[in-house]
Amino acid sequence: MKSKNLKLIITVSVICLIILTVIIASVITFFKTVEGEYTFKPFTGEIIKYNGTEKNVVIPEKIMGAKVKKISPKAFYNSGVESVILPEGIMSIENSAFENTVNLKKVVLNKNLKKIGDRAFYNSGVEDIILTTEIVYIGESAFSNSNVKKIMIPSKVKTIFPSTFKSCHNLESVFFSDNLAAVYDGAFADCIKLESVVFPEKLTYLGSGIFSGCTNLKKVEIGDMAKMIMPEKDKSYIDGMFSGCVSLREVKLPNNLNEIGERMFYDCKKLEKIQIPSTVVSIGKEAFCMCESLKEVTIGKNVKKIAFSNETENKEGPFSGCISLEKVVIEEGIDEIGFKMFYGCVNLKEITIPKSVKNISKWAFLDCYLLDKVVLLNPETTIDEHSFDNCDSVIVERVNKEKMP
Repeated sequence: MKSKNLKLIITVSVICLIILTVIIASVITFFKTVEGEYTFKPFTGEIIKYNGTEKNVVIPEKIMGAKVKKISPKAFYNSGVESVILPEGIMSIENSAFENTVNLKKVVLNKNLKKIGDRAFYNSGVEDIILTTEIVYIGESAFSNSNVKKIMIPSKVKTIFPSTFKSCHNLESVFFSDNLAAVYDGAFADCIKLESVVFPEKLTYLGSGIFSGCTNLKKVEIGDMAKMIMPEKDKSYIDGMFSGCVSLREVKLPNNLNEIGERMFYDCKKLEKIQIPSTVVSIGKEAFCMCESLKEVTIGKNVKKIAFSNETENKEGPFSGCISLEKVVIEEGIDEIGFKMFYGCVNLKEITIPKSVKNISKWAFLDCYLLDKVVLLNPETTIDEHSFDNCDSVIVERVNKEKMP
């Protein structure tokens, strides 16, 4: 008797388990609508995957009677859709949702959308998109490698994360709200059609490599509250903020800036002048290297440190290759004219070295062919061998101690 009851209980349990499995399976299976086919979770309102063949997709407000609230990771990944219209109920587009949708040209976002996840439109063909006002989060690399032409950052977005718009080769204009607080590493790197950027006054943080490789960028304005964070050894972006901006002519730097970082203006070939704020205390390696149009520079009295490479690093000096540089004013402060500091400044004719400088290093003025006069205000400044190699006409004048003020 007990054996029969046990068998009955087992049989009923198996049947119940099968029924439960069927119910669960039916919840997560395909649901076909006139707009296409979706794998959908009605309990959470998530579109798991788009399985349809329609090129122009209008996502329905409801599937299986449940409101659509979220587009899950990789839901449209690598699909052939060309346009997408989102319903009002969607709150979130998750990571990589539209990644690799190379045929996607137009996306209409709903007004209630809050989040666009990491790589959401990475390597998509999207050209036309308006970021709606309720969006508070745009993730890392969200539009990287896409075809967007114009972007207006909503007022509730306070942070632009690394590589968000990196390599958007058709991006021509960007507009920021006054509430933007931070822009992180490489956010607009390699946006080769971007010409002008004006940051809001409240912006407080700028990472490294933000505009690296923006070859058509001509003008940038940065508010006085901004702190510009430079490359570090453990960061993926080794280039400075404007490195490779070969068309850059004009930059307004924050008046409270304390550092010109490594390679910050590297290869900015058309930069003719730069006003280094008086608050700057250090200048990084290769900071102005290859600024071929730079004619004049003043190194202020508060600058106490200029970073130099050495012979084993295979790097240049902070002003190497500035072939148009004619006037250099160095105020009292730095204690060294370092390795390759003015290497290849072929139009530099004379320079006065302040009393604070204790040493002129090897190759500091290498290939400064027209340099004919160097005045040392400190008669005890030492000069390393080969400091003036290929400066065939140079005369070094030391101010006598008796004449020193």
